[in-house]
Amino acid sequence: MTVRLAPTSAGGRQTSDVAIEPTPEVAGRGSIDVSGVGYRYPGAAAERQVIDDLSFSVRPGEFVCVVGPSGCGKTTLLKLLSGLVPAESGGIHVDGVPVQGPPSNLGFVFQDHARALLPWRNAVRNVEFGLEAAGVARKDRRELARQALRRVQLPDVENLYPAQMSGGMQQRLQIARALAATPSILLMDEPFAALDALTRFALEDALLEVWRELGLTVVFVTHDLDEAVYLADRVVVLRRGPARVVRELQVELDRPRDQGRTRAEPEFVALRYELFETIRAL
Repeated sequence: MTVRLAPTSAGGRQTSDVAIEPTPEVAGRGSIDVSGVGYRYPGAAAERQVIDDLSFSVRPGEFVCVVGPSGCGKTTLLKLLSGLVPAESGGIHVDGVPVQGPPSNLGFVFQDHARALLPWRNAVRNVEFGLEAAGVARKDRRELARQALRRVQLPDVENLYPAQMSGGMQQRLQIARALAATPSILLMDEPFAALDALTRFALEDALLEVWRELGLTVVFVTHDLDEAVYLADRVVVLRRGPARVVRELQVELDRPRDQGRTRAEPEFVALRYELFETIRAL
């Protein structure tokens, strides 16, 4: 990861703030290529193959949503992309490099924020957790953590513990922890599924703002077809048993998007209907 102090004057004098933004080392990175990937759970019979001959790619800076029937292997796909589990066949490349373990430029936001956070650490120390493992100096990781909290609109909670925060705040905290390590790729597993509609809408918009500002590549798993159309540049549809890509739907709605206006557009309604019919036919 890259820690870079942000200049505050024309003379280049620096403050203690650390910039979370694309750097020359990160900008332009974030491509994903999946080719003929297969996976089955260890010890399972052949008929329990979860993923078979699955292929697709993601361009740097692209926002891709993955949808499909429940149990079709969407979360398993994210684990394969992240290097948390190895593919049995085929290949996965991040920026042209074979994935043989978690790539250093990749962040993962889990569905269950309550279990993903460390309850004995306050907010700022939860965000610092990955930075500690990466060997970032204490002063720099505190500044990175604080800037990540500000970016997800949690500037005043650094001393709160997860149990003292709402579900929406906990999920923002988990996103902040992923952003603090300055990834070029963000994998997200149904991060807003357990939240109420208004909180989910607010977090969707906050995520799009961060994505736009940092130029991240995002692969976002969801069951919510409206959410997929609202967020994505492209939606990848998986079939079940075993998972393969059956369709890729380009979303060409104008950006920036608006929760009221965009969802009311005829193009949005048509895309959502097309997705629904595709999945219902599987």
